[in-house]
Amino acid sequence: MSLSEIKNFSSFMGYQFENVLLYNRKMIHEKMGISAAQIISSSPYKQQADRKVIKEVQEKCLRIKLPKRCAAKPVLVHLDEILASDKNEIHEYFYKIISFADLVTH
Repeated sequence: MSLSEIKNFSSFMGYQFENVLLYNRKMIHEKMGISAAQIISSSPYKQQADRKVIKEVQEKCLRIKLPKRCAAKPVLVHLDEILASDKNEIHEYFYKIISFADLVTH
């Protein structure tokens, strides 16, 4: 039996990736050059890194009630390569883009 044949394998792997990110929040914050005290909301979101993710993250950011003089700065932590056709838009929207490979190798 291959891994792709296991029921809900993709969901399970997404959940595990979220757990790894949550466990390593401090390292992610350090890579971004910010302290935990500056963060109001930090939650994982599993999605293919393409143009659709920008719209969905924008909608989520609009739902966050921010105190005055605060800004939402979306960060993308990605596993796979970002599609060449979406690269410019992704880089323009996200405050910081971090490759998961960079997190685990440093």
